Amino acid sequence: MSRTIKFNNILKALPLDKGEVGGGQLADPPAGEAGRRSDFFTPPSLAPLGSPPLIKGRSLDACGFTLLETLITIGIFVTASVVLWAFIVNGYKSQNFSLDQSAAITEAQRGVETFVKELREALPGDNGAYPIEIADAQNLIFYADFDRDNAIEKVHYWLDGSNLKKGVTEAAGSPLTYNPNNEQVEILSRYVRNEAEPVFTYRDGDYNELAAPADAVDVKLIHIYLRIDLYPQKAPTNYDLESDVAIRNLKENL
Repeated sequence: MSRTIKFNNILKALPLDKGEVGGGQLADPPAGEAGRRSDFFTPPSLAPLGSPPLIKGRSLDACGFTLLETLITIGIFVTASVVLWAFIVNGYKSQNFSLDQSAAITEAQRGVETFVKELREALPGDNGAYPIEIADAQNLIFYADFDRDNAIEKVHYWLDGSNLKKGVTEAAGSPLTYNPNNEQVEILSRYVRNEAEPVFTYRDGDYNELAAPADAVDVKLIHIYLRIDLYPQKAPTNYDLESDVAIRNLKENL
């Protein structure tokens, strides 16, 4: 005998308790049929309007997120947001640092170029002073017409902390003198980290190094060295700038 029974016939064959089909509940199978019909449910179409259907004995209303699942989801979202924000902030800081370091290096390069151009044209002062007045490790004073006005200025370069400064004094009075109170000062380069390392070193006509402070008469070539580092405690490492200047008016091997 075939075990296939049409769905409508099964419904008719199942004894129902009062109100169970109307409420969309599982009907009790007759004796001996429990194992075979335990997975049959009342079709949703038989349930009263507004009553949620059952799926495997569970209402559709109970299929949302639990409180624990919601908290886990929120935690994952917050963690991902924090990580992303930290990545963006670090990237922004790194970019700013690179730009600032590049600007500091460019400023120092311009400063060295200015120094080389002016020192190369060193001349005796308008007061008759020798072209070089002071030749020390971090302090150099010489005379030059750096602004091309046919007047010789007293030019002063020195390291003040982490700033390479330049001072210019015009000759005035009669007889002409260079009043230090009239010195115009500007910062030529920032973030110089030479510490005890000499900014200026000196050589004589035979290219022998002279101990600082050097005798100005013996100086024929000057070496400038700057170590630039925006933040010494951070990478990348410092950037070194250096150049040699031979003073044209003091050359002995013309």
